[in-house]
Amino acid sequence: MISPPKSSRPIPPKRRARLLMLLALLFILYLVGRYFGVAERFDPQALRVVVGETGWLGVLIYLLLFCAGLVLSVPGIIFMVASGLAWGGFYGTLVAWVGANLAIIFSFAVVRRFNGAGFESEDIVNKYLKRLLHGLEVYPIRTIIISRFFFSTAPGLNYGFALSSVTNRQHLIGTLVGTTVPVTSIVFFSDWLAGRLF
Repeated sequence: MISPPKSSRPIPPKRRARLLMLLALLFILYLVGRYFGVAERFDPQALRVVVGETGWLGVLIYLLLFCAGLVLSVPGIIFMVASGLAWGGFYGTLVAWVGANLAIIFSFAVVRRFNGAGFESEDIVNKYLKRLLHGLEVYPIRTIIISRFFFSTAPGLNYGFALSSVTNRQHLIGTLVGTTVPVTSIVFFSDWLAGRLF
């Protein structure tokens, strides 16, 4: 009997419980914020003034934190939203795009440095992983672009690519192209939402 692929399996109870707890915590924080009027006291423009006063030092700190955070599996969307709040839609997108790509490349380089140059699909036993790696071998840049479009800076994606047979050049091109739309969308949406809410 053939077992179903992992993507079709139900979410494990522990993961589901953690997700529900996270949603409950976010809802509670929202209610507390509404009760104490946090939204009225928070002003993205004031945040941008503070960040603007730090100049390039603030950007450098942001880039370093993004790189360190992604290696430690911190979701990249947090940094993208922060960039939109701090620098606005246009400059926030530029900073977040540079930060996301630097963080991805740094994470990729760290994993590849300590785990070898990668594996060919013939060396993999798991048929689903083998199929994915075979896709990387046949259409590496296209596969990376599509993966980045949907999953952006996902740490697991970074590790998977670093352990595959893609070259550094292929990974760089695919990542630079693939992250453009998701990063731009997230930053502009966070900036727009901040303007609406605050």
